[in-house]
Formats: sequence, C-alpha cells, structure tokens
Amino acid sequence: MNRLSMVQTRRAGYDPDMQDLLKSSLPTCAATEGGIRVRIAYFAWIREKMGMAEEVADLPRGIATVSELVSWLGARDAQGAAAFADIERVRAALGGQMCSLETRIVDGDEVTLFPPVTGG
Repeated sequence: MNRLSMVQTRRAGYDPDMQDLLKSSLPTCAATEGGIRVRIAYFAWIREKMGMAEEVADLPRGIATVSELVSWLGARDAQGAAAFADIERVRAALGGQMCSLETRIVDGDEVTLFPPVTGG
C-alpha cells in the first residue's frame, strides 16, 4: 500500500469512491503539472463571493496545506480575492472533519471552506 492509500484509509470518513466524484461534471480548474486534485466546497458568504458551491481543482505543485490552498484560491482570481481577503475569517473541514488551516492535504481530498459560525 502506498503512502497516499495509507493516509486516505486512515482518514475518518474517507470515501474510496472519491475518484468517481472527482471525475464528475463539477467545474474544474487546471493548474500546473505535478500537483494534486481536490474537491472544494464553499458555504455561506464564501460561496456567494466565489460564485459557486463547489469545484474540483488541480493544484499547482507545492500546495500541501489548507492554508496554502486558501492563499492560492485568493490569488487565483477576483472572486477568490474577495472571498479570502481575510484568512482569519475562514474555517475548514477535511473529509467532513473540522481541521486547522495547517492540516496537510493529499490527492483526492474533499476540503470544505466556510466562515466561523456563531450562535445567539
């Protein structure tokens, strides 16, 4: 079993059918050769500013954490710049589990980005 398979198998909520999802008709963004492919879901005002609920992105080589993903999204286009202007206002989940922005990502991951939630 290779490292990627081991990491994916150990992750809570890992879905072995993720590859089928990644080949679906979600919007895709091509990047440089040698990167990884992730599914990104957006919620609340982040979704509004991004102009989409989700996408599949081929990330450039060197993006290894959620924080680096968010920085790349913010630099990619005007929508990303608006949505991720203040990284302190972004929360993340990886494979359905809350995670820090410093969590490492691997090929096939599902990353969810959303604003902090408060109650009253």
